[in-house]
Amino acid sequence: MGGNSYKYDKELFELLKQEYKERLKIQLTLGSYEKLRSFINKETLDEELNRIDNKKKGHKSEDKVSEDSIKRHFGLINSKTKPSLSSCSLYARKLGYLSWDDFCEKNPGAKIYMATTKAHKVYTEVDYEQDCYIMFGKESAGIPEEILVDHEEDCMRIPMIGDIRSLNLGNSVAIVLYEALRQNGFEGMNLNGHLHELSWKSETGE
Repeated sequence: MGGNSYKYDKELFELLKQEYKERLKIQLTLGSYEKLRSFINKETLDEELNRIDNKKKGHKSEDKVSEDSIKRHFGLINSKTKPSLSSCSLYARKLGYLSWDDFCEKNPGAKIYMATTKAHKVYTEVDYEQDCYIMFGKESAGIPEEILVDHEEDCMRIPMIGDIRSLNLGNSVAIVLYEALRQNGFEGMNLNGHLHELSWKSETGE
C-alpha cells in the first residue's frame, strides 16, 4: 500500500504529535523544528541495516522525510496535505512502534479530550477516564477547527475573566491535568507531607 490510499485518522495523528511533544519536551513551533527534524531523520542502527539490505535487493528505502513535509505534517506551516503511509510509519517507528498500523492498533478507540477556548463545556465538567488523553494545541493557534468541529462533546475550556483570551500553555496543561489526577484519586502520587525540622501535632499525639 502506498501514497495516500490508506485510511488517515486525524485524531490519531494528533495523538502521535502529542507523543513527540512529550518525548522531545518541545512545543511544535518553528523554534523547535531543528530538534524535531534531527530526531525524525536520524538513522538508527536497525534502519541503517534495513537500508543496506534493501539496497542489496534493489528495493528503495523511505527512511527520511523532507524538511518541508515535516513542517507541513506537524503544523509548523499552513497546509492541508495529509502525510503518506510511509511518512506516518516512519514517524511512528521513531517513537518505538513497528509501523503506523502498530501505533493505531495500540491506541484503539483512544478517548481524547480537547482543551480549547472555543468549547462550551468547562474542564471540571468532564469525567476523565484513567487511560484518556488530553490534547492541547499550539499556544499561538490552538487545535485546528477541522478537528474540533467533529468532537464538540469532547471539547472543554478553562474559564477566563473578561477579555483575556487564554492562559499560557504550561499553566493550562497543569490546571487540566491536576483536575484529571484529582478525579482519579491522585493514584501513585505522594499525598502526605512532613515538616523537616519539627513534627505536626497530629503525628506526635499532642
